[in-house]
Amino acid sequence: MDKKQEKSVIVFLVILILIISFSIGYVVFSRTTTIYQHNGPGGTFNFTLDKHTGDEIHILEVYKQVDTVFWQRYLIPFNYGPADLEGISIEDSRYLITDSEKIYITRDVYLDLKTNNELIVAMLTVDRVVGQDMLDPPVYNIPTLLASIEDNDRTQELDLPILTCENANEARTVIWFKEGSENRIYKGNDYCVIAEYVEGEDPVKIGTALTYHIIGVM
Repeated sequence: MDKKQEKSVIVFLVILILIISFSIGYVVFSRTTTIYQHNGPGGTFNFTLDKHTGDEIHILEVYKQVDTVFWQRYLIPFNYGPADLEGISIEDSRYLITDSEKIYITRDVYLDLKTNNELIVAMLTVDRVVGQDMLDPPVYNIPTLLASIEDNDRTQELDLPILTCENANEARTVIWFKEGSENRIYKGNDYCVIAEYVEGEDPVKIGTALTYHIIGVM
């Protein structure tokens, strides 16, 4: 299975699980919604807080200019809102990512299983906004691939490229999800962003915080 196929299969499975979960919640249980706003470095953003089955979904409204006249509207759901992520330290790296020619999102592949694939969800949370495969039309439309930080049996099985911050340059930006001692987002160098999460905590939080930062929400 090549890299494109691997990412397509993962994307399909994640979307299928989300569709099934949301459908059951909407049909069986009562549902309430609340509109709220959040002021970020990129402006004021509208959210719809959708509560159902005991869960909360924060739906972000985003507009992206397509040409001199037309703006594309997106409604993007997240498990966490900005207030849930206030304790995460974020070094400004927004334009480092949005100005990229190509992006590789890398990690230790054995953390996929350790986090019950929540790390994959965190990576795809970022890919959904910066990449080309998950939203139509894409938001930032940057070629984006998944990668591994080292060569091993699992990496070879998935046929992943090997990249860390040392491999980042003008032609390819690296986003490295890694386990660490605190929840923070910072630059590894001029072309690499590190999304660090605390062992045992939900890596989707750090993926959401990074995505919000890219958009300008945080």
